[in-house]
Amino acid sequence: CKKKLASPDDPLTLDKLSKVFELLQKKYAEEYVRYKLSGLVYSLAFPLIKKHMKDWKPLDRPAQFLDVLITWRSLLYAPPSSSPSSPPSSSSRYDPYDLYNRLIYEIVLPKIRSTLSTEWNPRDHDSAIQLLESANRILPDFVTQHILVTLILPKLTREVEHWNPRKDTIPIHQWLHPWLPILGLKRMETLWAPIRHKLVQCLSAWHPSDPSAFMMIEPWKRVFASQDMENMLVRSILPKLILAMRELVINPQSQILDQFRWVSQWTLL
Repeated sequence: CKKKLASPDDPLTLDKLSKVFELLQKKYAEEYVRYKLSGLVYSLAFPLIKKHMKDWKPLDRPAQFLDVLITWRSLLYAPPSSSPSSPPSSSSRYDPYDLYNRLIYEIVLPKIRSTLSTEWNPRDHDSAIQLLESANRILPDFVTQHILVTLILPKLTREVEHWNPRKDTIPIHQWLHPWLPILGLKRMETLWAPIRHKLVQCLSAWHPSDPSAFMMIEPWKRVFASQDMENMLVRSILPKLILAMRELVINPQSQILDQFRWVSQWTLL
């Protein structure tokens, strides 16, 4: 088989290999299952895929390699002889005897894990989200959830610990909120308490004339629990707004409304 698939002048490639076995699977579906040709596919494809993956940059080109695996999912799937030959769904649990799962666990997952652990900057949400969206097409759902819980959330947690609202120029919601649809509000709730604590500390030196506090807090209106938001406002904002209103001088002939404007924007929360 190898001799027909490759020669010194025409080496074996993933594209050539996939076309040959796609033809076999289509024309001889029963024999493909009966003689477990998926095992032969695996032995031939594994070293080629591994070599092909060495140059893959998951954060720079997330879909480049993953597109290749779409083809191999059906070629490596080996259902029982009595079952229809259809590839596993993305929600399938891990089966150590499933060759496609072996490929994912031995080649793809280590590459993604290593990249997210050592190369990914948590403030660059776009690259990681694009990678996971692409990977969703080839990874079982429980594997994606494992990546989110063991890699993404811990790195976000550490980044929140290092976040300094007084010095950081990029608002924290800009790199955290994009994860809400993916991680879910419940999983991310552990991040909210330290964020509120840091906001409260930052607001200790705040004056109502400074609009930056409102811009920093307003994005959290629908994220923090209503009671938590209210407690933070009552503790850090309301006392200073009351003091500002006490400084308002009523003068119909030359009324200055600065304090009123400072206070009125907070009614939006």
